[in-house]
This record gives sequence, structure tokens and C-alpha cells, in this order.
Amino acid sequence: MTAAIEFLTPQRIVYGFVIVVVLCTSAYAFRTQRVSMLRYGDGDEYLMASEQIAEGRPQTTEAPAVYRVALPWVVAKLFPKDIPHGYRVLNTIAGGVSALLLVFWLREFGVGAVLQMVVVLMFVASWLAPIRFVSFYPLYVDPPFLALALLGLILIHRIRVRWSWFRILALSVVCFVGALCRETMLFVACACVLVNVRFPRRPPSPNDVPMGARCLPLAAWVMAIAVTRALPFYPRYSFSLFGNALFLFRTKPLFTLALAAFFTVGPVLTLALYDWRESGRLLGEHFYLVVYTLGCLATGYIGGHETERYWFWAAPVAYVLIAHAMARHKDALLHSAWVFVSLVLAQAISERIFWPIPDPGSGVPAFGEWPWVWPRVYSVIDRLVVIDDYFWNLWSYFGSRPFHFLMLCIDAAFASFLCWWLYRHPSTQPSARRNS
Repeated sequence: MTAAIEFLTPQRIVYGFVIVVVLCTSAYAFRTQRVSMLRYGDGDEYLMASEQIAEGRPQTTEAPAVYRVALPWVVAKLFPKDIPHGYRVLNTIAGGVSALLLVFWLREFGVGAVLQMVVVLMFVASWLAPIRFVSFYPLYVDPPFLALALLGLILIHRIRVRWSWFRILALSVVCFVGALCRETMLFVACACVLVNVRFPRRPPSPNDVPMGARCLPLAAWVMAIAVTRALPFYPRYSFSLFGNALFLFRTKPLFTLALAAFFTVGPVLTLALYDWRESGRLLGEHFYLVVYTLGCLATGYIGGHETERYWFWAAPVAYVLIAHAMARHKDALLHSAWVFVSLVLAQAISERIFWPIPDPGSGVPAFGEWPWVWPRVYSVIDRLVVIDDYFWNLWSYFGSRPFHFLMLCIDAAFASFLCWWLYRHPSTQPSARRNS
């Protein structure tokens, strides 16, 4: 009995909890979610790439998807007879690894065991997270990239504390493999280059990482990109990076970016925004996180239509800020059951815990065609919450602009209420802050 108690340390309980949550969420998603997006966008290219690899044919998929060779190659070798199932299995495993790495990441920043479980639960349960999204859209390469990016950030954090050539080489290998998944592994490599930067600035320290060591992961990324370009690929079409970025810059309304932030993280983002001084202090002390986050945000803005899917790559940074804000304001959040329950419910609705992702092709009557009042009311709710239909309203770039504006107003109103509650609570008053 004593040995069992000694074995069940708080951290081991957290890891066990995460494994159970991942397995249960994955089973729930596999059971309730129907694969709706199979041959769509880059997914069609990844499917074609794996089929061509499995059959020994030259790869002719579009660029840049053709250069993201790692996952299509592994799927083709392990699941040549059922390639979509292979993507689903491997992406789910990558999502589970990301959840476990997130625990380790939060621990690096001093987040306690209880908050580790809360934050990882939010991560796993999100409809944008690999554990759930892969059951809707299995043919994508984001999950292994996210896992490798998170591992890279953990290594950078360790290098920042105490650097060694072993850690630098390990990070270089991670950046090389990550670049074979997605070229956006560049963000991690660039973050390492600026690992010594801190704000407020401080004088040079003997523990600073030398320039040569800081640039080695970036060199590994360049080498991986060069390898993919040297392979015998014959892309039938290449997207213009500049042209695509310019098109999205012109067509994405700015207000949808604020909406995308709430769509991606949920209303708990308000806690980190309210605590902006402490959040800014943490980001200034760990400036490499700013570099990585800016890369993710820029990609979501001008790199693709699905802003939220790309912004979700910055989840490791967002969840660290949210966890610290939760720890500082837990008394205010737990003081009122109504406030606490409303925040939990709003977050659950935002993460779509109660519903699967609807079919993008589902047809519904126009608003004015409903003969009765209740169907019209439910149609409005469905457009706002996206319960059964209106899939495209889940994405800030697509969907209905009037309903998106209404969603943003609702999010802003709830965020304002939450900020007001935190501001008026005794634990946030100046006297309480001086005594803490």
C-alpha cells in the first residue's frame, strides 16, 4: 500500500489523467464524428502523395504540399491498403503525444498539477485539436508538426536555462524532421536564434548561448528544405507565396481576426488579456515565445484561409499565459458559482464539447422559408453556435459576416463582464496585490 502511494505522485497522476482523457476523447470522436472532409484542399494532395509513394510512382502533387513529405511517406509505408485510416491513426497518436508534451511544457513554467490537468483537458477537448479534428479531416499534416514544434520549444526552454551541445543537436534534429512535416518549423528555428533576448534587457551573461550554437537548428531547417527540393518531385502546380499572401491580406476583414482569437482558444483567453501586464512580462522574459507566436499568427493571417487552424499552433504559448492567469485569479473565479459555471459553459460551447463538427455540405432552407417561429429561432441559434449545420460559420474567413459580427459582439460582451468581475473582486484590488 505504501509503495502504491509513493508511486502515485501528483505528476504521475497528471500523466495518467491525460492518457485517459486522450483515449476517451479519441473514442468519443471516432464514434460521433463523421469524416466529412476527405478530398479537400491540401488533404487531397496528401492523399495523392501517399498513393503515389505506395505505388512507386513519381510524386506530382501541388507545391508546397508535395514537399511536406514526412507523414505521407510514413502512411504510405505503414498503411498502403488504407491510406485515410493511416492518416487518422498516426495523426491521433501525434495528438496524444502533443497532450503529454503540453503537460511537460506547463510544468517547465511552474504550473501546478491541478491546472496542468485543466489546461490539457481544454487542449484535448477543443474541436481544433488533433484528437477531435482528425476524425473530421484526417488528411492533414499539422498534428506531427505541432508535436515536434512543442518538443522544440521545450528544448529551447531547456537550452535557455542551461545550454549544451547535446541539446542543440537534439533541437537541430527536431527542426530537420519538423521541416519535413511542414516548412513552418522555421518558427522554432528562428526562436532558437533569439533565445538570449530578454526584456527588459540585461548585460551579457556567461550562460548565453553562442551564435554558432543558436544558428545550428536554423541550418538544419535549411538543410531539410534543400533535401525536399532536391528529391525527384514533379509538382503539377506551385502556389505563389506572395500572391496568396497579398490576396488574403486584401480579403480578410480585420474584425475577423479578433473573432478568430476567440474561435481558436475560447473565452478563457480573456483571463490572459486581462492580466496583460503579467502576460507581457512573461513574454518579455521569454522572447523566443514571441518569435514563434508571431510566425503562427502571420501564417494564420496571410498564409491560409483557415485562420483558426494555423493559430492553434500557438496553443502552447496561449495556454501558458492562461494557466498563469488562472492561478493568479482563481479566488475571483471561484468566489461566485454563477461566474465559474458561466465561464466553464462558455468554454465548453466554444470548444464544441456537446456537438460534433457538422457536415460542410448539409443543405438547410433559407431563413425566410421556415413556416413557424420556433424553427426560425432555432435557425438563428444554429447559425450562432453551429449545432447541426452552417459549418462555414465556424471559420472567421468563411461563413456569414452579419452573424460573425454578432458572435464577436457576444464574445466581447462576455469578456467585458469577466473583466469587470475580476476587477471588482477584492483579491485584485491594489491592497491585495501589495500584500501578496
